[in-house]
Amino acid sequence: MKEKIMKLVSALHAEGKYILLGETGGYKGCREENKIETIYLNTIKITCLNFCYGCNDNHYDEEFIEIFNSTMYQLLEIKSPDYTTHLFYGTFKGKGENRSKIELTMTHERTFTLTIQKKNALEFCEGIWENANDTLILTSKKITHVEDRDSTLSKGNWVQLDNVNFQLKYRFRKSKLIKLGAEKWKLKKVL
Repeated sequence: MKEKIMKLVSALHAEGKYILLGETGGYKGCREENKIETIYLNTIKITCLNFCYGCNDNHYDEEFIEIFNSTMYQLLEIKSPDYTTHLFYGTFKGKGENRSKIELTMTHERTFTLTIQKKNALEFCEGIWENANDTLILTSKKITHVEDRDSTLSKGNWVQLDNVNFQLKYRFRKSKLIKLGAEKWKLKKVL
């Protein structure tokens, strides 16, 4: 069965149909808006199909969904979410060197926006994030076109980040990010 699922996913991927499967329902039932969603992961448009279940029958398709999604993530070259991924969603604020104000916002689509407010300047960055357990990895997008460069630089000075790592500290619904490396940034989750 696993080989058939993998062939199905490979065929969908080859046709440019990027699909992930999920579950919805339970005691409260299924709502129409939860059945089909469109999300962007690493700037790739993906359709999420959520199967509707009652209280006791969602376990029937767990293996199918797991094989389908893990194969699609591999083909899209996107790291699949793990048990800590949801802890990174939101906005983190803090201070860096020389009392600079830092704000890092990460979305469900695995994109981030980083702003660093210094005394005289504003530094800015956007890109893609992923996590490996409790380590956050930020990689900024590459600016190639002149129009993109002009519109981006109007927001502030561009900061290039390549595989910048943060460590997540989570305790009693309070999250903190601590930058690993020479510069020490400490950011607290606010949203």
